[in-house]
Amino acid sequence: MTKNTFKFVSMLLAASFCVNFISCNDDDDEKKEDGTHNGFAYVDLGLPSGLKWAISNVGAANPWDCGDYFAWGETVPKDIYDLSTYLNGNITESKEFGTDKDLLLDVVDISGSEYDAARANMKGKWRIPNGAEFRELMNNCYWEWTDDYNGKGVAGCIVYKVKDATDKEKMKCADGYVYGRNDYGKIISKDEKYRSALAASYSLADIHIFLPVTGFREGKDELEKQGGNYWSSSLSFNILFLDCVYYLTFNDVAVGVYDDYGYRFVGHSVRAVYSE
Repeated sequence: MTKNTFKFVSMLLAASFCVNFISCNDDDDEKKEDGTHNGFAYVDLGLPSGLKWAISNVGAANPWDCGDYFAWGETVPKDIYDLSTYLNGNITESKEFGTDKDLLLDVVDISGSEYDAARANMKGKWRIPNGAEFRELMNNCYWEWTDDYNGKGVAGCIVYKVKDATDKEKMKCADGYVYGRNDYGKIISKDEKYRSALAASYSLADIHIFLPVTGFREGKDELEKQGGNYWSSSLSFNILFLDCVYYLTFNDVAVGVYDDYGYRFVGHSVRAVYSE
C-alpha cells in the first residue's frame, strides 16, 4: 500500500467495503428523476441554491454505477493515475504544484471550464460542483448508508430531500442509528454523543440521489474500494495543500468535505450539477 493510499484509508476511518456490481431491472417504487438537461436526468433536492443534481456519475450507465474516474482538471479517464501522467506529465514532484510547471497555475476553480470533466462529457450547463455546493448537499439533506441499494448489490449513500427541516444534517449509519453533525462542523459521523432521531420516514419512493461507493484510482494499482470519493471543482485554499482539492468523501459511519489528501493526480468519480 502506498503512503497516499494509507492516508486516504486512515481518513476514511479504515472502513472497507466489498462491492459487487450487478444489473437488474428498475423497480417501480424508486423515485428516478425530476427532469432532464441535455439528455441527462437530474433530481431537485430542494436545496437553498436551487441546484439540480444528476442522478448518475459522469460516464455511468445507471445510478448505481461508479462511472469513469478522472484526475482533477482532466476530462478523459486513463489507465495510470500518477504524476507521470497528470496534465501531460509536466509536474514530476509534489513541490512543483503552484509553480510555472503547473498547467493549472492560478486556476482556483475549474467548474464549467475546459478542465471540467462534467462539462466536457455531458455538455450543456452540466458542471462539477464546487466545495460549497457539496457542503450545501451535506447540510440540507438526510443521508442514509446502504449495503445494497434497491437490490442492486451496491453499497453507498442515499441522499434524500428532507420532509422536515429537522432531518437536515443527519445520517443513518450502518449500525441502523441516526446521527447528527459533530461539534467540528465538518462532518456528520457515528458518535453516540450526536445520536438523533428523524421527524419523518424515508424510502426509495421519496426524492433522492444515490452516491455509490467509488473508491479511487492511484498509480497502476487496481481500484481501491474504500468509501465514496467525489471531486469538487475547488482547489484547496490552504497553502500547505497546493496539490490538493476539496472533495466529498463518505463511508458507512461518516460523510464530510475535505481538502487534505485530495491529491489532484488521483482518479475520483464525478457527480455533475446543473443550474439555470
